[in-house]
Amino acid sequence: MKINSVCAIPVAIPVKRVGYFTRARRTAAMRTIVKIECDNGVIGVGETRGTAAAEIFRGRFADVLTGQTVTDAASLRSLCLPDRADYGYPDQLVDQSAYAALDMALLDCIGKDTGLPVYALLGGKCRAAAGFVAYEYTVDPSEGINPSDVPDRMAKKMAAAVASTGSKFVEFKVGVYPVATDIDTIAAVRDRLGPHISIGVDANMAWDFDTADRFMAATSAYGLSNMEEPVSNLADMNRLAERHGVNVSSHATSPETLRHYPAIDGAVGEPHAEGSLMGCRDVSERLAAIGKRYWFRSVWEAGISWAAMCHMGVAFPSLARPMQSLFNHLDDDLIEETDFAMTGGAVEVPDRPGLGVTLDMAAVEAYRTDKAA
Repeated sequence: MKINSVCAIPVAIPVKRVGYFTRARRTAAMRTIVKIECDNGVIGVGETRGTAAAEIFRGRFADVLTGQTVTDAASLRSLCLPDRADYGYPDQLVDQSAYAALDMALLDCIGKDTGLPVYALLGGKCRAAAGFVAYEYTVDPSEGINPSDVPDRMAKKMAAAVASTGSKFVEFKVGVYPVATDIDTIAAVRDRLGPHISIGVDANMAWDFDTADRFMAATSAYGLSNMEEPVSNLADMNRLAERHGVNVSSHATSPETLRHYPAIDGAVGEPHAEGSLMGCRDVSERLAAIGKRYWFRSVWEAGISWAAMCHMGVAFPSLARPMQSLFNHLDDDLIEETDFAMTGGAVEVPDRPGLGVTLDMAAVEAYRTDKAA
């Protein structure tokens, strides 16, 4: 099975509700969709974050991939990513993220050709379903809301998220409003959800040490299950974790780095950063070996990446903690299937070949950002 053509399409998918946090205000999910057509008629699809990946495919990847054998993964990777990773060249990380879409599409092709679902190609199921949290952003300040009204609004929002997903674990953003508001929000959410729902929050490094220290001390009675990136450096995250006994996680996923911060419990990655699905597995297992939990954060994934996350969620032993996702925040997931749904806080992955999804080309065309090209 050889590659006849590679197509990369940048899209901007509107969101159902604004994603507001300390670093950005998201009104659309920016993604690149990749489609591989093979000489035997098999079509594989992939997806990655951002729209810049489309130009990388068009400018460099597509030409060198045409005519290559789909199953020759090592050769394909070296053709697209020929240089050994070097800390001095951060642009290599952008190329690697773009390649992740190709990796998904290649596995999709192989699965469709062999009749195997991607999770089987990754080693088979180690759990029946992929677990996810109910995830939400904070109230958009542009609504003109009074900070004193945020706690009740967030309590209602998180209760609705639990009801719609069945998850017993909620996570949401903090750090946008005054810390006193965030403290009151934790109290309101705990009161609304009761004692049996796990609560995690993400400050996106919004606070200094003293503010984070105040927040964690004031919310200790509410039993936070996770505090993600309260401050902007790992040393202070480690100090906060030691001081308060709360699980603290970071977007740093390097085992070589995190071994120096023993109190940081979790490393929160995403399914494109490592450049391949098996790269994610490798990172998760190396982190587990030094006592760190690893899970995926949401990066505004559409249906293809969502499906890939679900396949990894049932196949990777170290992805034991429920992952984050915003699958229910987009106007359209760009796939035809509707059975990658979360019930009871988890997704049972369909046993269809490959990723098990069909690209909705009408939707892709509707949201593509290069229509004039």
